[in-house]
Amino acid sequence: MRARIRHTVALLALATTSFAGTAHAAEQIGAVGVNDLRSDGIFLSHGAWAGDGDLALAHDGGIRLYRARMRLDCVDPEGRGDFDFARRSPTCWLLSYDDLVRGLTRHGMTLLPALINFGMRSNGHHGPVPPTQDGAGGTPTRERFAAFAAAAARRYGPGGTFWDTCGCDPKPIRAWEIWNEQNNGWWWDDAADAEDYAALFTLTRAKLREADPRARAVVGGLVWDRNGEQSFVEPAEVLRALAVRDVNAFDAVAIHPYSDARGRTGEQLGADAVAFVDRIADDLRATTGTGPGGAPRQQIWLTEMGWSDTDAAPETIAEGFRSFSARLDAGVRAADNVGPVLWYMLRDNNVRAVRDDGLGLRYTHVTGSDAGPKPAWTSLTRAAAGGRMLDLPAALELSGVRYSPNAAASPSGGSAVNNSGLRTPAGRLPAARAPSPARRAPSAVSRRPPRVANWGTARKPARKKKSRRSNARRSVTTACRAVKVTSTARTASRRSSKAATRALRVCGGASIPLSARVAAGAK
Repeated sequence: MRARIRHTVALLALATTSFAGTAHAAEQIGAVGVNDLRSDGIFLSHGAWAGDGDLALAHDGGIRLYRARMRLDCVDPEGRGDFDFARRSPTCWLLSYDDLVRGLTRHGMTLLPALINFGMRSNGHHGPVPPTQDGAGGTPTRERFAAFAAAAARRYGPGGTFWDTCGCDPKPIRAWEIWNEQNNGWWWDDAADAEDYAALFTLTRAKLREADPRARAVVGGLVWDRNGEQSFVEPAEVLRALAVRDVNAFDAVAIHPYSDARGRTGEQLGADAVAFVDRIADDLRATTGTGPGGAPRQQIWLTEMGWSDTDAAPETIAEGFRSFSARLDAGVRAADNVGPVLWYMLRDNNVRAVRDDGLGLRYTHVTGSDAGPKPAWTSLTRAAAGGRMLDLPAALELSGVRYSPNAAASPSGGSAVNNSGLRTPAGRLPAARAPSPARRAPSAVSRRPPRVANWGTARKPARKKKSRRSNARRSVTTACRAVKVTSTARTASRRSSKAATRALRVCGGASIPLSARVAAGAK
């Protein structure tokens, strides 16, 4: 009882300071943003895809925030610690992060990086490879990954070395998302582990703060559905693993509230998204306490959301976002402390083969050129309101207060607040998208309907397609290892889901079909 009282008193004290913290009036971020199929390769040349034109449209629509991965393996492929962000990476299709940040800045947009690493996984396939304590199996160490994050902050953060050479009006990066969907096993080498992630996050945040004392470290986008993965950790468990270190261990948490759009109305889709926001808000209240008015002390960012028009009519999807946005403005944003909202993705894939190919706000010609807006584009740009901005959350200092399951109610034993404000039993959330033959594998920076695009990775295929897609994945992986793409791999890439394009993402060469290269993240 005494421990509970001391813990409560400490959290009450923190509540009076958390929202003031070290935030500054000039430190703002776009309220509405986008991800894209091409991710960090949006400015790379391929077919009729035009990154400059797409981002000009986004800027004209009021969008001021663009999220993309920033990969350790692209800037330090040999593991020497040189972290060359300016070089056009020979291992990542000549991608340069200087070019990416410069291009975004010239379009009046700020980059929200999702710090991550790719390589050969323990299962023999290429994909996300999380750092380990000792670098076992050729993985990067946590220290190296944290040093990479610090190097990025020194280059692109406030006063960073890049801005003297940019020839642009600086738009420094002040917030860094650490990894992506780490509670889904596909993104954590098939072994999601809350403690392992918390160790990486804690060290990376500390190094970011050494480079920029006000850097905001955002927990990588959390998801609620397994998407066919056996390895999965509940979002609340990730928060607890961080909070047992310190209730100020992170500055914001990202979520990806994907839900099943089939058979839903627009109003229902909006309510579904709010239900996920309410759930993570309750988890935050239970683990790190509340601020003024009972809102969570840490801000909630929706760094991916969306629905595919293979599951619902474009007008229904547009109404879903309008409904969600209206609920935010009507009180949910304040009650749950909600920050930026980013759609996944800017444009459809040029080949509509699987569910995730239809997550775009705009249509795409088979050549890759823009084919005009969907109704959801209008809904999103109205929410952006000519460049709407939000104050960044405080850059929290470690408090010395730690979450204790004996001193605070466990979120799993509590209740969730639905969009109507009525309390409902914990666990009753909207249905996550069930796998289907047209759906992708686990998802970027993804059920999503989503996920395919931004990272070029596919969600797990439906069970009845498993054999064919597994064969396609093996074919493509073999081709990559041989540093070439065979006709077999090209055929597989056309008919398979993201699972096959994961491997294609890292195979360079003009012999890769345009649709496959784009689906692979343009790299």
